[in-house]
Amino acid sequence: MRRYEVTVDGKAHSVTLLPSIVERSKIRATIDGRKVMAKFSPSTKAEHDATLYVEGCAFHIDLGAMRDNSSAVILVDGRPFSIKLRELRVPPLQRQAPPSSARPTTISHGVIVAPIPGRVMSVRVTKGESVRAGQTLVMLEAMKMENEIFAPKAGIVREVWATEGATVKKDQRLLEIS
Repeated sequence: MRRYEVTVDGKAHSVTLLPSIVERSKIRATIDGRKVMAKFSPSTKAEHDATLYVEGCAFHIDLGAMRDNSSAVILVDGRPFSIKLRELRVPPLQRQAPPSSARPTTISHGVIVAPIPGRVMSVRVTKGESVRAGQTLVMLEAMKMENEIFAPKAGIVREVWATEGATVKKDQRLLEIS
């Protein structure tokens, strides 16, 4: 799951991309809290053209003016839109304290271990980063449920062993905070 701030013609939107279940071209997302299903189809006629189908509506997109991966002016049905994309490393909502059921197991010296076996969906912090108590560190998928692993205390991330997509066992080291 990835979170972005997408600015379209000066208006910011919160976008969360959810893992696709069926096909790579299908997109499951939430936009400003509303669930959306979409399908992206590249054009067979022109290299930079595509069609984006969102909730039954087709939008013809010309990606030819794209400057880089974070900003572009694209044409949607002939109308130009200025787009800026920023990936969010932490959830937009601030948490006061993690729920007691979601607390990770810690061992000596601030090492955070997986409370249950599962697959690492995302690592939300990097080595050397400052974290606050209750901040989401790792998203772990277990038994088709998403589990947030929270920081038990404020500190600095000293080591990161978890990698996105990796399978972890119960009590396997994920990261260290000091």
